[in-house]
Amino acid sequence: MSTLKTNNIEHLDASTPAIQVAVGGGVNITGVTTVGDNLTIDGVNRNITTGVGQTVGFGTDISIGGNLKSNGNSFVFPSSGGTLDRLERAGNILQVVSTNWNDQKIYANGDGSGQTLTAGFTVIPSEGYVNITATASNSKYYVIWDTNSSASGTQQSDWIGGAGLVVDPAGGTSWARIGSGQNAGQGANVKYFLSRAWPASSMFDNDSFWLMQFHGTYLYTSSVSAGNTLRFAVEYFHYDSAGHPELLINRNPNNTTGSNVYQGSFASTITVMEVAS
Repeated sequence: MSTLKTNNIEHLDASTPAIQVAVGGGVNITGVTTVGDNLTIDGVNRNITTGVGQTVGFGTDISIGGNLKSNGNSFVFPSSGGTLDRLERAGNILQVVSTNWNDQKIYANGDGSGQTLTAGFTVIPSEGYVNITATASNSKYYVIWDTNSSASGTQQSDWIGGAGLVVDPAGGTSWARIGSGQNAGQGANVKYFLSRAWPASSMFDNDSFWLMQFHGTYLYTSSVSAGNTLRFAVEYFHYDSAGHPELLINRNPNNTTGSNVYQGSFASTITVMEVAS
């Protein structure tokens, strides 16, 4: 085998070398270098290093034997035949925000957060707010909520309670009711879920351990721009009368503490996921 020994390689018409060979074995190549077939890098590190702010571009696929690393952090690639997904692809979850609260609430009257209705009122406790700042424009928001309510009094079987989902796309308290039912006579008096406590008053009146659970999910489509904050919450409906004068949230009428499984209070959760559209 013959060895070509030289310091530099320079084109006949150029004024500076295109390839400079260092004493220690390194090579400095200036200008654009074109490789007609595959570029194979073999050695211990197998690294391609560029200057700060520079970009390495590939015309087709990139085949990587190990992990692609940036500043010591690894990007894990899928197995052979898989696809490296894009975060912003439609249907991907961009972020998740959740509120869990166990404050015990008692309302003898509406507090102004909801509505004043015929034979009742609604409230929207601030403890249950979920604020989510959009990371993308026109995203969808998948809401999952789980809560409860009951009523005080001696005629609880006559009581009707309900719950519904509300949103303010501007992040305030100008609520819009979403995912609800219909009421042609009163458009604001709509619920996602509503029920009497019990069908038979003679069996269950004055049982102070009862509680109604509410669950719901809804996919809300927004026109909110990235960087703006939306607010979601649950609205509670209370059918008011002397026989069931107070709305209770996260507690039953008994509300005792102790070691028995039926004693203690309850909790509510609302979770919002931003979904790429």
